[in-house]
Amino acid sequence: MILILEQKLRSFEFWGGSERVSNRLTDDELNSIDEQLQEFYPQGLSELSINDLFFESIAGISELIGETKESILARKEIIK
Repeated sequence: MILILEQKLRSFEFWGGSERVSNRLTDDELNSIDEQLQEFYPQGLSELSINDLFFESIAGISELIGETKESILARKEIIK
């Protein structure tokens, strides 16, 4: 079965290393990334693909908000 949900990144439940990355991003940054990913992937992404993207492509994610990988990882986690 395929289940398709429309969900904002700020509500997405990341896991593993991706959670460490997402917890360092503000809601505004997640909204910006969300909008850009919708343009790049109009068909959407699976939960696994989103999670992998935030873990394996943190440099790409950081570029979407005008930051560097190092600057994001140096931030303190935001409690959400």
